[in-house]
Amino acid sequence: MKSGYLPHIDGLRGIAVLAILLFHLNIPGAHGGFLGVDIFFVISGFLITGQVSRLAINQEFSLSNFYLRRGRRLLPALFATLLISMIIGFYVLSPHDLILLAKSVLASQFFYSNLYFWSTAGYFSDISQSNILLHTWSLSVEEQFYLIWPLLLLALIKGVHVGKRNWALLLLLAASIIGSSWAAKMAPEAGFYLLPFRFHEFLIGGLAYQLGATQQRRLNAIGSGKLAAVGSLLIVGSFFVIDDNTTFPGLMSLAPTIGIALLLLSSPPRLLSRFLTWMPLKQIGLASYSIYLIHWPLIAFSQRTTNVPDGSITRLVIFVSAITLGYASYRLIEGPFRNPAKTIYRPKVFMLAMLLSLAGLTTGVAMTLTHDGYPDRFSGALQMNQGDLYQERERYWSEFGLNDESKLQINDDPEYVLVIGNSHAQDLVYALRQNAFPGNLRTIITPFKCFNFGVGTLPSDDEMCNSQRQNLLASHLIKDANKIYLHEDFNGEWIIDLFDFLKSLRSTTDAPIYLLGPRLTFKKSVLQIAHEHNSLEGLNEYALTQSFFPERKRLSQKLQNAFNEATLSALGIYYVDTFEAQCGGSFHQCDIVSSKTSELLYFDNSHFTTLGAKEFGAALKLRRPDIFQLQ
Repeated sequence: MKSGYLPHIDGLRGIAVLAILLFHLNIPGAHGGFLGVDIFFVISGFLITGQVSRLAINQEFSLSNFYLRRGRRLLPALFATLLISMIIGFYVLSPHDLILLAKSVLASQFFYSNLYFWSTAGYFSDISQSNILLHTWSLSVEEQFYLIWPLLLLALIKGVHVGKRNWALLLLLAASIIGSSWAAKMAPEAGFYLLPFRFHEFLIGGLAYQLGATQQRRLNAIGSGKLAAVGSLLIVGSFFVIDDNTTFPGLMSLAPTIGIALLLLSSPPRLLSRFLTWMPLKQIGLASYSIYLIHWPLIAFSQRTTNVPDGSITRLVIFVSAITLGYASYRLIEGPFRNPAKTIYRPKVFMLAMLLSLAGLTTGVAMTLTHDGYPDRFSGALQMNQGDLYQERERYWSEFGLNDESKLQINDDPEYVLVIGNSHAQDLVYALRQNAFPGNLRTIITPFKCFNFGVGTLPSDDEMCNSQRQNLLASHLIKDANKIYLHEDFNGEWIIDLFDFLKSLRSTTDAPIYLLGPRLTFKKSVLQIAHEHNSLEGLNEYALTQSFFPERKRLSQKLQNAFNEATLSALGIYYVDTFEAQCGGSFHQCDIVSSKTSELLYFDNSHFTTLGAKEFGAALKLRRPDIFQLQ
């Protein structure tokens, strides 16, 4: 094999990047599109092995020239994408998200973003899917391969006889496949992101080149048409069979990667060759690197824009924009840096330009981190930083029962109301005390790992939570209380257990028992919601679209109906619809920002701020003044 380039290789690149683009746009039937990354890995292994082998055998290989060529290929378009992402992010991202973007830029420009994303969240998780530069993980894997493979391959060329080189590659391949199979089951996120567990995909490409260079006669005996047919079937089948629920990479990655390798080893039949060398597909393949760089920021930024509908037209616009902008980047950014006739191609000029770009990006990242994501870009409550909110929440909890807003003991009267529950019960105490509750309060705070006052959120917590429930039922505070208020974050699937607990509680006391139902919670931090909307105007309405409003409303109604059916009021056990109190009878006033002060009413996605508890309490007092009485 005299040349590492094949006429249809750009067509394969085009298929790979289109598959990835369709997958990320959630196009029906494209569930295996993420395999496009694996195609890129195989092609890279094939091309780099060929390039290094040919030059090394002729005593012409130079590591400095190799890395210079890789730099010209990768860095200009990457740095441009990172810079533009930071600029757009400055205008549309919350301080929290801008900080995350800055950290991602740092990881991407120094090619460790696969390690960064591995340490934060899985590729298919909602958290990762919202990251602007998630896709750069694969570029880091490739760059790490470029750093290691030339050195290892040179050692093989110099130290292993040509006849045994294929066996050495096969041994490396077997070791990598075994490691990948183990990781896919035992450490799936590491298996997905880290080079050691992806190495076999590059090696399959490298072995394809090596076999083509040393075993061409045997391959010819098999027939190019047969190899191409089997390869095509493996690739197409993989796209339909493999999805994000498949244990991957591991053994399942062999089908698509071997399929690509077989196509690289062969000359495809006429019809397939015509398709793979079809000019539009070839041009997309030539621009595939830039298209790949640009497509995910386009998708991620569009998801952050609240007035962009998630529909077919939007997906079509993003699809066309990614290809158009990617091709423009290929011609205007990639091209000049790889054109020997251009001044920027000269090694010293190129290295200076890249060092200045690297310094500029690093400075931008450092300034963003130093200034906490520039919260001053926003007004009022939007200036808040999530870290500051969390610190305030810690004070809110640590000072609970001691500060004026949540003081438990206000006089020497022995009578009291007992409040039982988790952190939501603490919010209730803040709500009562800030709305002139006249008597003393006592609390039994249950662990956050338990719901229904004694059931584990995980099976492993059941024993601990049941023990806590028994201790709770035996507490002397229950026997002496004037009234008992129960409030926590409920699980609507365990109503029978909840009622059993309430009846057990009734057997220990004659005091009236009030179960305060669920209140509104959100799918993400309210500060993130506020920053996404980027305006106080209409914020409360937008927040409802980012909440668990339908689910919480159904749960509240479900509890109310269950109470009525069980006639628990006859036992002195009453249900309080706090959801209706919070949101109003028409359920349109579930605010996250105070209409009086424009301050946030939540610390996170479910816990009130001090002001939030006060306003919640005021709304509750209007509907249920009896809750604010000692007797």
